[in-house]
Amino acid sequence: MDNPRTTLVFFVNGSKVVETKPDPSTTLLHYLRRHLKLTGTKNACNQGGCGACTVMLSWWDKAERQIKHSNVNACLVLVCNLHGYAVTTVEGVGSTRQGLGGIQTSMVESFGLQCGFCTPGMVMTMHTLLQQKEDPSPGVLEKALEGNMCRCTGYRPIVDAFRNFCKKNCTKRAECSHGDIEDLCHLTINGGSENENIDNDKFEEKLPFPEELQIDLETESLAFRSGDWCWLRPVTLQEVLNLMDTMPDSYIVMGGTNLVGKLKSKQITQGTLISCAHVKEMIMFEQNEEGIEIGAALTLGGIAERLKACAQSLNGRGERGHVVTAMLESLQWLACQQIRNQATLGGHVMISDPRCDLCVVLMAAKARAVVISKDGRREVHIDNHFFASNGKTSLSPSEVLVSVKVPFNPANTYMTYYKQANRKGFDYAVLNGCFYASWDGHGAFTSLDLCFGSMFETTKRLVKASSVAKAQYPDDSTLASVCDEIKRELDVDSNGTVSTYKQKLACGFVIKYWREIQNTLNHNKKADINGLLWKPCEGQQVYQAPSPGQPANDAVGRSVPLVAGPALVTGQAMFLDDMPRFENELYVHPILSTRAHAQIISVDKSAAITLPGVVDFLDATTVPGQNKWGLFAQDEPLFAENEVFCIGQAICAIVATSEQCAKTAADLVKITYHDLPSIITMEEAIAADSYIEYTSHPIDCGDPQKQFPHCDFVREGQVRSGFQEHFYLEPSGALVVPKNESGEIEIFTTSQAPTFCQTTASQILGIPRNKIVVRQKRLGGGFGGREYRTPLMFGAAAVAAQRLGKPVRMIMDRARDFQTTGKRHPFMSKYKAGFRTDGTLEAVSIHFYVNAGYTLDVSTAIMDNACFQIDAAYKTPVFSVYGHVCKTNTPSNTSMRAFGAAEAVFVMEAILCTVADTVGLEQESVRQLNMYKEGSITHYKRKLENCMAQRCWRDCMVQSNFEERKQAVNVYNSQNKFKKKGIAVMPLKFGVGYPLRHQNQGAALVNIYLDGSITIAHGGVEMGQGLHTKMIQVASRALCVSMDDIYISETGTNTCPNTTSTAASLSSDLQGAAILDACNKIKGRLRPYKEKSPTGTWTEWINAAYMDRVSLSATGIGRPGDQEWDFEKGVGNPIHYYTYGAACTEVEIDCLTGEHQVLDTEIVMDIGNSLNPSLDVGQIEGGFVQGYGWVTMEELKFSPEGHTLACGPVDYKLPGVRNIPRRMKVSILKDCPNKGTVYSSKGVGEPPLLLAISVYLALRKAVQACRTDAGLSSTFDLDIPLTAERIRMACPIEIPTGKSDL
Repeated sequence: MDNPRTTLVFFVNGSKVVETKPDPSTTLLHYLRRHLKLTGTKNACNQGGCGACTVMLSWWDKAERQIKHSNVNACLVLVCNLHGYAVTTVEGVGSTRQGLGGIQTSMVESFGLQCGFCTPGMVMTMHTLLQQKEDPSPGVLEKALEGNMCRCTGYRPIVDAFRNFCKKNCTKRAECSHGDIEDLCHLTINGGSENENIDNDKFEEKLPFPEELQIDLETESLAFRSGDWCWLRPVTLQEVLNLMDTMPDSYIVMGGTNLVGKLKSKQITQGTLISCAHVKEMIMFEQNEEGIEIGAALTLGGIAERLKACAQSLNGRGERGHVVTAMLESLQWLACQQIRNQATLGGHVMISDPRCDLCVVLMAAKARAVVISKDGRREVHIDNHFFASNGKTSLSPSEVLVSVKVPFNPANTYMTYYKQANRKGFDYAVLNGCFYASWDGHGAFTSLDLCFGSMFETTKRLVKASSVAKAQYPDDSTLASVCDEIKRELDVDSNGTVSTYKQKLACGFVIKYWREIQNTLNHNKKADINGLLWKPCEGQQVYQAPSPGQPANDAVGRSVPLVAGPALVTGQAMFLDDMPRFENELYVHPILSTRAHAQIISVDKSAAITLPGVVDFLDATTVPGQNKWGLFAQDEPLFAENEVFCIGQAICAIVATSEQCAKTAADLVKITYHDLPSIITMEEAIAADSYIEYTSHPIDCGDPQKQFPHCDFVREGQVRSGFQEHFYLEPSGALVVPKNESGEIEIFTTSQAPTFCQTTASQILGIPRNKIVVRQKRLGGGFGGREYRTPLMFGAAAVAAQRLGKPVRMIMDRARDFQTTGKRHPFMSKYKAGFRTDGTLEAVSIHFYVNAGYTLDVSTAIMDNACFQIDAAYKTPVFSVYGHVCKTNTPSNTSMRAFGAAEAVFVMEAILCTVADTVGLEQESVRQLNMYKEGSITHYKRKLENCMAQRCWRDCMVQSNFEERKQAVNVYNSQNKFKKKGIAVMPLKFGVGYPLRHQNQGAALVNIYLDGSITIAHGGVEMGQGLHTKMIQVASRALCVSMDDIYISETGTNTCPNTTSTAASLSSDLQGAAILDACNKIKGRLRPYKEKSPTGTWTEWINAAYMDRVSLSATGIGRPGDQEWDFEKGVGNPIHYYTYGAACTEVEIDCLTGEHQVLDTEIVMDIGNSLNPSLDVGQIEGGFVQGYGWVTMEELKFSPEGHTLACGPVDYKLPGVRNIPRRMKVSILKDCPNKGTVYSSKGVGEPPLLLAISVYLALRKAVQACRTDAGLSSTFDLDIPLTAERIRMACPIEIPTGKSDL
């Protein structure tokens, strides 16, 4: 390259950035957060899988003479790639000082955020969309949001907030469920937002683009050098070849998404990177009569836009069956918009990953790769020989992929793409396929190509199966021959390693393809052959409005947005890792066990401690206090001593001056092990008699064994529920700051339990608790995962800070979080149920087995609550439940939302299914027959008062129009063989309150200042549930002042000591009661001044009291409930009160693939008198969707060696916006106050998660319909999660081979 530019220039939020020596390995995310201190762009997964780091890139398109915009994941963009670009972050959209942007305002007012950690990324995705399209359709909106994950809201309010900017008054409602997803448009039932008719022009202005950047990027070559790295950007193909010739070990960079992953995993630690992103021949797109040629450096998003234009130019031949539409179909479901906007065709092809969606299409289309080297140019067919192995093509290292030529398929041909993933939208394929067929004038096949991805080590065409159909007609006989050959070829070519599920999927794809060909030949335009129909989601919320006479200052019962909403939507709200770095701050990085169970023979730290920047080495010998910690038992080592008990257990740690240095040094520590026998599964634990002692007295209500002989029917069964990752968006971590005065320590950490952190830190450091302050501003989600595992985050940092007298930080990356922290406990439940002919339960006996992991944590408490909640909403006269806590060599599992209750209620609902199937009655009839009523007695002998289960059930049945819809489902199922629907309704009874009285207490401190303003501190942690907002509402009513006068800064052990963990749907009860107590004390002190001057103002009364030396500060304690349970005797009352509800869910499944869609969910809940209805609706929707993930797609597996087979959102799939119910209505019961709680409210955080079991019940009904068609018994057990694989394997579809599919 001649005279390349050596200075990097780009703009961020309108400000020019100039770097003379940019580091080629630095990502934009790191640069924004560390160099520019723009922390609004969040680091949630650092894998490109969650969208929290979404930013907008803008550039000048010379060819189109206009500014282009795209949203990308900052964690996948290398900063050297940004020369000539303008970057917009959330700070550039709006701020609390200069005013919020329209999108940000709508998010706040529509309650589209909870914890707020994902919110900046959501804002930037919508901001980019509006820069691209002034009035996007709802379908385009949801497609754009597929790359943005949210764990809190359930997505509906986010969609509502953004739908304010979409097309209004659509006249094409009938077409909304058909056609390409990008063209969808659908009206919504908007029950919550008040912004429906806002003028879009007032919301988002077009941002000015720097004139300096309106340049031709294709004429300026670049060369950046930093340390061991060199970044080169040629602009001609000849320059690329020259560079490769002189530097043969260099790396070709296109979009860089795959390269960034290798940099982060340290597969590449130095070298020369040659960026081809602006080589003219590699970013071309040309179309002629024969086909299209696509440049290797063209982004997948850019390709999709050009293919759409191409399809329109084909005069009707761009319909399904054409290569262009097959490519569009594959691109539509390939990753997400952020990644498609960055990833390129060349990178997609050259990584040779069998899961790559587009590669299977290129193979079926007989595409050719155009490659060039110093020896010349050649074209290579993309076939079985092209993909040599996973990660390697047949091209030589000296060759560069320049473009790909894709021929158009002629008339009398049909080409279609299929994909099945664990999650619809933004997921790798479990299996994908692309099929190409041609036929003669009589309809007989002249060729057939069956190409599959994710089946073998490479994308592959099945040669023998493809040849079977030649000269045959596309009838069922030929289909049978093809399917038989597919199975044989898969067995032979894979040596039997291809799963039965993938074999069924492959045949299912072919069946779909066959039907499409038959319809094409018969000119049948039936639209619903391929997959499930989709439409944009819609929602409705119904709740009681405040009474007209309620004073304006009384905020209780009003839908008040989160008080921190403006700070959250602008990215200004500070989370732990947003806190500024101290000048002398250190970083600690633990070294983790790579063995499930082993003796530690040696730890060689010699190479690590000599690395420049390393300050200290920590292990068990450096812990000044106790090395072991725990809630109920001190059984978990901070650092392993002589022996490790799971993969991911901390052995030692490196302390260094930077995060990168600490990680580099940690890799140099060498540990020698001697492996010991390990136990990974519950079955292995049971066989080895490996249990943690569970001493709680069994809950007995009679003796089922004596009752069973008198029952009409007795059935036994077993069901299982799996792990679930909490997946809070904010990474876990800690910042520990020593005060260096009297040994004081200040801990900032991501914890739901500050007092537990304080207690544990005291034990680890060997200092009293009064010298340790734990402070918590907010959490980016918790869900139970940040209660009692937090010593893993702050423990090593606290030891280092005390030893070295300097601030120490540790932020756990997502992969390590997955590896080390506990999950929801897996349950294996064995039941025996006796019942009458009419379906009445008479006796039930249940044995719970849970996988605790290698230490106790809260496993016995989980078991206790499961035993309390096992009755669900049903009365069983004779009942016994027993618990067994299995000890395994896996990370200790811990608390998670619905703490044992969800797992227990699932078991009881499965039992009710068995009862209904056995006696031949409808499930809803059996549920209603056994449902609790007013005055019923539970299995732990608690009488139910104000029982709203029946009322919720009735309202749900009526509002959902259940009976009519059930008939419609039955008609649908009778008319469809390969698709089935299911509808189910379930009631809910959820006990709220800790079974030990001392745990049911809250703490508060209320301070009033002479200007009338008020600060409140309480013992609860704000983590998205709106706790601070509700507490301000409570104080507002108690003190008769405006919410604007009240502020809550943070939670700290220095203001409220000895607090209960923020969990169990209790925080509003506990902290609200404490705030009321404190406020009432102050009100009592102010009463004489108000009586003396009844027309005075709040400020005047405050000042009068001050002048009389009356304290304007008060502490409060909340003591709701009087329950107490004796675990040794098994007697008492473990519950304060109950939250009730019901849900009706309708689903549809594709029996050939196992894919499903939740069509409709109707929820009715009794939550007393809501403190804030819209916040509570958000909790209901968010809890339901989190439960839906647990029930269906969130599958986490361990290898036989004990490795967690997931490391983040790339391979662990939580629900996305595409997966939520297409229609969801939430109704809160009116006029049902709750006695003995804060303003008659009820806990709402956990109960709605259980209602997601209705999805399981509906899916089970759909599967049952398929089984009925096959003449199989309707009685069967189904485990959760009900993944696509489990659904497909439960559906006995008879593939036309004359053989049973089972």
